[in-house]
Amino acid sequence: MYTNNLDNKQYYSTIRENLVNNFFKRYYQGSVVSMKELVIADMKFRCSFEIQPIDNSFESINIILEKDNHLIIHLKWEEKIDKVKIYKLVSIE
Repeated sequence: MYTNNLDNKQYYSTIRENLVNNFFKRYYQGSVVSMKELVIADMKFRCSFEIQPIDNSFESINIILEKDNHLIIHLKWEEKIDKVKIYKLVSIE
């Protein structure tokens, strides 16, 4: 268990970096879908932590690590309209 705030910040910063780089970017960056909800649903299924969308546009998600600790991850989508509207997840931060 970490004893001070600085240790906690470093701990959660490391968790965030690992989740973003080794999980979300690896499996989801570049995804192309007709509904953003499909990517979020797959994230919820595969991630060991609870994931909650923050807004209806799915620009941010909240990852619950523990009861009072969470991370916010920002998603940047590119929208293209061909015959149907499609979304590409271009950035995860």
